[in-house]
This record gives sequence, C-alpha cells and structure tokens, in this order.
Amino acid sequence: MKSTNARSIATIVSEQVVAEASTRLQASREEWETEQEREQNEAGFDAGVRWAAKNAHYVELRNLQLLRESLDDEAGGGFDEYFEECDDCCYQVSGLVGSAILQGHEAKVDRQEAWDFWKSLDIENSPSGHWLKGFVLGALELFEAVED
Repeated sequence: MKSTNARSIATIVSEQVVAEASTRLQASREEWETEQEREQNEAGFDAGVRWAAKNAHYVELRNLQLLRESLDDEAGGGFDEYFEECDDCCYQVSGLVGSAILQGHEAKVDRQEAWDFWKSLDIENSPSGHWLKGFVLGALELFEAVED
C-alpha cells in the first residue's frame, strides 16, 4: 500500500535501515506463519482425536487409514506434501478427506456428503491444510492405539 504522505521513507531512514527492517520483518512473518500452522495442526489433531473417540465407526477410520497409505505410496507426493500444498485448494482436499472417510479413498468425491460430514463436526468453513493434516493424524493415532 502506497503512502499518500509527501515524505518518503528515504527522507526518514536510510536504505540500510529499510533493508534491515525488511529482513527482520520477513523473519518475524515466517515465525508467525509457522506458529499459525502449528496451532492449526494442533486444533485439527484435537478434533480428529475427539471425533475418533466419540463418533467414528471402524470402517470410517479404516477408510482414513487407507487414504493415508495411498497418499504415502504416491510417487513424488506423499501424505505430508499433500496437505502442505493444499493452502490454495483446501475446499477440494476437505472434500477428498470427507468422502474418503465416508466412502473410501477410491470412491468418487461426493462434495455434498463431505460437506455434510464436516458440518456434523461443526466445521462450517473449509479447514486449512494444516488443520486437515492434524485431523487425520489425530484420528489415526487414536485408531491405532485402540486397534493394537
């Protein structure tokens, strides 16, 4: 955003100060983004554990486990990368995860059914990729602890 003030930054501080501020603020931004990602992941993890403990059926958790396995098997992709790269397409990823839970990962994505699933968990908007990843990991951690 351009300033409408007649004075320029250069009349207040040197170019070196601007460069140092840029570096400092970029580092601060990256730290903030990392913290936001961690918080989203933790919130999703908690939601996944609660869902698995209170509402999930065996077949839904097994479907989620198969989705994870299929993502891990993808050449050049993988589970972690799938959720990391979905910031621009979380609506599609939440549809895939919801459909996979309900119908299996190889079924055609039913966006309405997936949307209804998320709404049943009081998730009104498309969750972030970090939240979705946490949800899957939390649900599967509980499933694997119970399954053993």
